[in-house]
Parts: sequence; structure tokens; C-alpha cells
Amino acid sequence: MLLHHRHRLPVHILLFLLSFPFLTAASPFPNSSLHLHAHRDPDSVAREVQRQVEFSHRRALLAAGAKDQCLTGNPVDDCWRCSGSDWRQDRQRLADCGIGFGRDALGGKGGPIYVVTDPSDHDPVNPAAGTLRYGAIQEGPLWITFARDMTIRLNEELLVNSFKTIDGRGAVVHIAGGACITLQYVSNIIIHNVHIHHCVPAGEANVRSSPTHYGWRTRSDGDGISIYSGRKIWVDHCALSYCADGLIDAVMGSTGITISNNHFSHHNEVMLLGHSDDYLPDSGMQVTIAFNRFGEELVQRMPRCRRGYFHVVNNDFTAWQMYAIGGSANPTINSQGNRYIAPTNPGAKEVTKRVDTEESDWSGWNWRTEGDVMVNGAFFVASGQGLEAKYAKAWSVEPKSAALIDQLTGNAGVLGGPRDNSVGPGNSGVNYVGSATTQDGGEGGYGSLGANARRFIVDNQCSYSVWLGSIPSMGLGDFQVEPGTVMYNFADDGWRGRLWLRTHCTTDNHGIFSCLTGDCGSEVQSCEGKPAKAPVTLLDFLNFSGNDTQYTYDVSLMHGFNVPAMVYPQSSSCQPTGCPADINAICPGDLRVKDSAGNTIACHSACDAYQDPKLCCINEYGSHTQCQPSSRAKVFMQACPLAHTWTYDGRAFACWGSDFNITLCPKA
Repeated sequence: MLLHHRHRLPVHILLFLLSFPFLTAASPFPNSSLHLHAHRDPDSVAREVQRQVEFSHRRALLAAGAKDQCLTGNPVDDCWRCSGSDWRQDRQRLADCGIGFGRDALGGKGGPIYVVTDPSDHDPVNPAAGTLRYGAIQEGPLWITFARDMTIRLNEELLVNSFKTIDGRGAVVHIAGGACITLQYVSNIIIHNVHIHHCVPAGEANVRSSPTHYGWRTRSDGDGISIYSGRKIWVDHCALSYCADGLIDAVMGSTGITISNNHFSHHNEVMLLGHSDDYLPDSGMQVTIAFNRFGEELVQRMPRCRRGYFHVVNNDFTAWQMYAIGGSANPTINSQGNRYIAPTNPGAKEVTKRVDTEESDWSGWNWRTEGDVMVNGAFFVASGQGLEAKYAKAWSVEPKSAALIDQLTGNAGVLGGPRDNSVGPGNSGVNYVGSATTQDGGEGGYGSLGANARRFIVDNQCSYSVWLGSIPSMGLGDFQVEPGTVMYNFADDGWRGRLWLRTHCTTDNHGIFSCLTGDCGSEVQSCEGKPAKAPVTLLDFLNFSGNDTQYTYDVSLMHGFNVPAMVYPQSSSCQPTGCPADINAICPGDLRVKDSAGNTIACHSACDAYQDPKLCCINEYGSHTQCQPSSRAKVFMQACPLAHTWTYDGRAFACWGSDFNITLCPKA
């Protein structure tokens, strides 16, 4: 059968609904009766989470001061990090450490270890061995790890088969800049320690879901992780941000889900749990949301719930712009031991929001708060049984005080590096790809970056590798961007300089590194402050008047061309610029640079080729009235009207406070 879009009702669910022809949205059936896999006593699962927190907290107190003490009080982390064995030799112990409704997610436990060695995703129907997609679609249990740091740009949704663990420990792994992860009609999935961000819609293509099946996918929404009719799912220690739709969405009867120890940031609609108000199978949805940090620049839906039972426990909500927890269609929300820090906006202090529902309807919904700490005027509007005192007395273990939130969420996000996908003060540890630089050009980790640090996100859509060059240096080395991958580099406050693109680079038998185009003569991969040799596509980023948040930027063909490139500021108010055309294909014959096989690999500017003052607009031709673009310059101008192709064309743009996406060989 074909793989259907997530919002079409699958046949087995239609049959399920037909078996209850008298059910309506107002049906009095208890949640657990509407889902074969729902826990019959969800409150007991919530109590067990609290017991585990209490036990881990007491262990940590007893071990305080002991030599090599690793206990933190976080029951998940203490289970696999402090077991007495090296987790690298016992990775699959992680599967025994789940909590809450997703605690039974086995992932790839009992299966072999599969190592991702290839970050590419060239063929979603016939994925190459060594790629993430190849491992994700296999039958049976499989524990997926990564050979090294890598950024994976998925051309289509990653359809993960049942009994899989995606384990990013020991490497810095980004799934970014393309489609992301879909868990559809599968069970027993663990996703751990992965950066997931800048996810975009994909589809209208065939995609393989198993070794024996592929099918047509309609347009996806651009979620970070989409769970569709899935169960026994655990997402732990991931960093999620900047996606086109939700960061995590669970719909269409999904249940048995735990979302723990993650860092969420820079997003509007963070988490949707439930397909629609009238979709009855979601009444059996049960989700634990524990030990997460809801961080910078989030707006709403942390989560937004429909029907079902949702245990929100020991999370740190640092701010929101509209509300934190929302819902409709009578969900049960059990909020325990969280810290809610309200924004300064006096109209957005309420933690909760009943979406499109009158108070006469929601007053009976069971929304309860216990042990939560409200900061900066935050308040939680309880309702239904949540208003009754018996709930405060029914727990054999008191909810952990939000005073321990820093301890429980201190490692939220990806372990071993920046816990989110952004840059700023307080982040330290392993760099993504490339490194950060301090304002004076020195090298530093993320902890050295200032508040106005800039991200340069390079998406290589070319069919060949490109090596960046930079002056002044932006890191420990100017790195290689493999085809089909997205890489990150960072520069601190006040950095101004030039990036360029090098191709056909090799290291000879004497260890000397060189490139046929864009070479800087350093003889090593890092240009070490040496400029590029023409012809080369140049990307200039300058700031003026000491204003570190303002950049003037352009893509310059004044010294020729070698790689198509576009610069897209992330601020929607700023102008894209660049040269998306392949000028090598239309380069005048006398300006061409060819490789040993006779292929054109770069195109000189007429000025550089002939050193003619008239072509270079210098000396007596050094004014707008005396210098006009030559016929050769017009080839560049007509192909790339946004690029700086002639001395007096004025193709430079200004932008305030933005990061920059750089796309190489952009597709039409």
C-alpha cells in the first residue's frame, strides 16, 4: 500500500470508529477505553514518575561528596550514566531508563549496532549503506550511532521503522535544513541526543519506509518530529528549534509517549498533542513531559493538548509570549513541580489557555497544579477535579519542589555541548562544525561568544564538495561542506570580513592542501588569514559605525566566479542577494578556467584577465561618468542582477540583527 499523508484517516482507524457508531465528541467513555494501548490507570504512571524522582534525589544526597560522584537526581540520566559501566560499552542500557508513559519503548534494544558513516541523503528510495536513512528503514531492532560529528540534510522525511534507537551520544549530530523525522504506524522508538532544527516541508515524492516497500508521500508539514499513530515513543536529550510547523507533533491515536530532558527554543507552535477536537481515538493519548527546558523565544503550545492525559512534571518554562499549556476537547492536564516564569507582558501571565471554549464548557475539565512555582506573576487556572483538595492528599510521594528544577533540568538538551541550537552567553563545550571566534580574531568555544554573535548556515546543494575560506578567520579551520549537507559557522560581536568558496581541493603526498579554484596558498585547509586567488565568488559582510548588529553584505563577482551562491538573511525585512546562475556554463571563452579534463571550473572577470584600467574602472576611468560596464561584465550582470558585478552597480544591502543562510548551487 502507499504511504499516506499524515492527515488522512488510515483504514484500521476508520474500522475502529465504525465499531462505535453511537460515539460522539461528547461521549462519556473514559479515555482508556478508546485506545487498546492506553494505560488503564494513568495517575499511577504519574505517581511512579514521582517515586523515581524521589529515589534518585535521595541517592544523590547520600552520595554527595563521594569520590567520582556522578548522580544528579535526574532518574533518567542517573540510570545510564551512573550504572557502574562505561555507557560507550553498554549503550543499550539506555532502553532500561525510560520513565512515564513511554517507559516501555525498547528502541533497538537487543539488536546490532549500526554506525552512520555517510551524512548524505541523495536517494530516499534507494538509500546508500552507511546513511541514516538506510539504518532507519531496516526491519527488526537496530541501535543507530554515528561515526563522527555530522550534519544531515534530509531531502525527504526520514520514515523510521519500528524498534529503532537513534543515539547521538559521542558525536555532535544535526538533522537540519531539510525534511526531518516521521514516526508513522510504528512503535518502540528512542531518539536521543540529537540537534533537530530548521526543518522544512517536503514530499510529492517516493520515499522508502522499509527494505521491501516505498510509496508516494504527499506534502509534509515541516515538523521536527511527527508522530502519527505511533506508540511507545521516547524523545530524550534533544535540542529542537526553528521548524516550519511543530517541533514535536503527535496525532491520530498516538500514545505511550515520553518527552524528557529536551531543550526547546526559537519557535511559535512548539508541541501539538492531538489531531482534532472531534477525533475520538486521541482520547487514549497519554504523554509524559518531564525535565525539559522551554527556552528562548517560544510563543505557545508547550504543549497544546486535545483529549487524552498529559503529565507535565518538573519542567522549566523560562518564558512564553502567549501561553504555556493549552488545550481543547477536555484533556486531563496534571502539572506537577514545574517552574513557570511569566513574560513581562501583563496580558500574558496566565500559564493556561482553553482554546476556543467557553468557561461553562471547560469548568469541568480536569486541569490540576501541584507543587508548581509561579514566577513574575504567572498563574495557573485549575478546573474540574483539579480544584478539589483530595488531589493534594492523594499522592504517596509529594511532587518534587520546583526549587530542584535547576538540578533536574540542568543538562536538558544535547549532552556534551551547547544544549540548544543557538549561540549566546552561557553555552560552552563542543562546537557544531567549524568554531567560534572572539572579536579580536582569537579562537574560542561557544562560551566566548557575545550576545550579538552571528550564525552563518551553509547549505551545499551542489553535486560536489565546497571548502569555505574566510578572512579574518571564523574558526579553527575553514571547513569542507559536503554535497547535500548543512554546516554552521559562527562569528562573535563585531566580526567583519569576507567568505569565499573553494573547489576541487586535494592534499598531495607531501601533505600540501590546495584547490583549483579559490585557493589561498596556505598549503593547509585553513586559510590562516590569507586571501583568495581569483577567479572566485566572494561573500562580503561588513559593519559600520561600531554598530555590531548591523551588516552590509553582498555577493561579489568583481573577481570572477566559481560557485553559484545566494545569501538569505533570516530577518524577513532584509533583502536576499547573490548569484544563483552557473556562469561557468555561459562564460566567454577567453575568461574560462579549465581543469585537466577540459571542464570549465571558474570564470575570470574581464578586469582580472586583462588588467585594463578601462575594464577595471581605475586611473582616468575611475568615475561613474568615465567607466561603463563592458560586454563581458554584462554577461555577469544579466545572469546575476542581484550580485555586485561592476564597480558602480551599488549591489550591497544592509540588515540589522540577523543571522545568514548561505545556499550554494540553489535550486530553481
